[in-house]
Amino acid sequence: MADTYSLSTDIGKVRLYAQDTNINASALTDAEWQVFIDGAANNNLRLAAAWGLRTMAFDTARMGRWMEAKVAVDAAANMAVTLAKWLEEQAASVDAVESGQVVLFEVL
Repeated sequence: MADTYSLSTDIGKVRLYAQDTNINASALTDAEWQVFIDGAANNNLRLAAAWGLRTMAFDTARMGRWMEAKVAVDAAANMAVTLAKWLEEQAASVDAVESGQVVLFEVL
């Protein structure tokens, strides 16, 4: 099956979060992204994207495809880890709000 990019799917949303949207040169396949989605508690797509980015950061071939060889592999890996850290912070915030641990607005 060919890889896809559609924002109507979880895979498409995770691809957008991870900036892996160029299907002709994607770093991870749909099947690989699905593994991260399936492993993320509460369908936390930001966490799935962060896991994929961390996997990409350790694989120079994936890094080259992800950045389309415009940036040195080391720099691309650093960018992937930075984006992964930000997504992990967002994932923790989403989980906290959904579990009721954080109150966004207090009714007076």
